[in-house]
Amino acid sequence: MKATVVAAAAAILAGGASAGRAHGHRHAHALFEKRGEAADEVCTPGCSTIYSTITGEITLLPPAPTSTSVAPAPEPTTTGPITVPTPIPQTCPTPGTYTFPATTIVVTETTTVCGGTPTEVPSGTHTLGGVTTVVETATTVVCPVATTETQDGVVTSVIKTTTFVCPSAGTLHDRPDHHCRAQLSPPVVVPVVETYCPGTYTAPAVVTTVTETNEQINALKSWSEWDLVDLCVVGNEALFNGFCSVSELTSLIGRTKSELASVGYNGPFTTTDVVSAWIDNDVSAICSVIDVVATNAHAYFNSATKPADAGKFVAGQLAIVEKVCNKPGYVMETGWPSAGNCNGVACAGPTEQREAIESIERELGNKVVFFSFRNDEWKQPGECNCERSWGCAAVWGV
Repeated sequence: MKATVVAAAAAILAGGASAGRAHGHRHAHALFEKRGEAADEVCTPGCSTIYSTITGEITLLPPAPTSTSVAPAPEPTTTGPITVPTPIPQTCPTPGTYTFPATTIVVTETTTVCGGTPTEVPSGTHTLGGVTTVVETATTVVCPVATTETQDGVVTSVIKTTTFVCPSAGTLHDRPDHHCRAQLSPPVVVPVVETYCPGTYTAPAVVTTVTETNEQINALKSWSEWDLVDLCVVGNEALFNGFCSVSELTSLIGRTKSELASVGYNGPFTTTDVVSAWIDNDVSAICSVIDVVATNAHAYFNSATKPADAGKFVAGQLAIVEKVCNKPGYVMETGWPSAGNCNGVACAGPTEQREAIESIERELGNKVVFFSFRNDEWKQPGECNCERSWGCAAVWGV
């Protein structure tokens, strides 16, 4: 406000100097003007007014500095559990495809939380979590403890602390998080501590397909008619269809071997896939956990193979796979359709089916499994118009 007043005063001063030139200077001369030549007029001393006009730049004086005080920024306060990107275990009750939407949260304070990581354990009793501390003298130990807090219906994983007094040197075992007795090797959740700094965190959307592997293994263990089983096949075209990676399939085979061995099955194991899956992937890990190799080979889908040559084609496919792992093998799926379109020289029909199957049997004998016993009327016909027509029981008069 002081700067405004000074500027206004300067403007008035400038206006007065200009007015003096136009009007004030004229009135000054009038004071000395003789009013005629009358003899009786006497000249008496008077007052003189001298005007001075000064020109130049107007100088504005800045206002005198004033002291100001800035209030300190308020400290952040927390009125409950801090929302953090804690991993949330999801339960999928039945096989199928599940979609978990993306979530974004903002963390305002650095905090430490406890999430969960599923871990598979073998059968038996296991102790999970806990803290082991070795002390050399009497001391007090503060240990983190994973727990949860609920506020306004929101459950948040948090880290609390508990204090133990060690009266002498020795080893302290804090109480574990929990015990579990695993009878069927279920996955268990092990606490994992994470620290998050202030910022924005986004968990991407996840789409996952849940298979019924556990159910199938448990069903086999309950069945346990192993005298009827010549070979256990874990996975059907799992690599070709992208159901799992080589490492995942290797792990599944190993787990299945362990599970079934625990209930009396000691026979061979394998997995079956098309030839391209065996030769296009590094399957050395799989080779190390299987006893024989296996493939699915259908001569009908090779447009250059006639029904009479189906046996030679399938035998050639098996030979390729046997070389991959340097192990003997089986064809777990082969045959010929009794109806459908011609694929080059490979034509479908009852006569062609009989000719092709007899050719395959001559070449490979009991190293093949024919697909399938009856027609699959529930399937879509497919581009070949043949997908329903692979039942071959009639070839053997059944």
